Amino acid sequence: MPKIKAIIRVENANKIEEFKTNVIIQDNFLKYKEKDNTTMIIDTKNNILVRENNNIKIEIPFSKNNKTIGRINLKEMNKVLNVEVKTNKIEKENNNIEINYEIEKQKFIYNMEEIK
Repeated sequence: MPKIKAIIRVENANKIEEFKTNVIIQDNFLKYKEKDNTTMIIDTKNNILVRENNNIKIEIPFSKNNKTIGRINLKEMNKVLNVEVKTNKIEKENNNIEINYEIEKQKFIYNMEEIK
């Protein structure tokens, strides 16, 4: 499985998180681990982001200029919450991705940039 090095940047109105990581490329999936051992999987074909650790699993489907329903599974509480997701922008070029979206009207920008 090929790997790339990338800078991941996620921002919202309250904070900006940025870190470097190794990303595994497998078919239409990009996979990496965050600092807190959270696994992140991006399905580039179907535009779905999955973020999972021991406590929570978040699945966010993106559809440009449309609203979709994301799922937040709170594992310890055995509850699943549905949230409204509005995708404002999706740009994919090679292994670089930018997604501007809103969850329950809170704005987020997700960026993955390959380090050459």
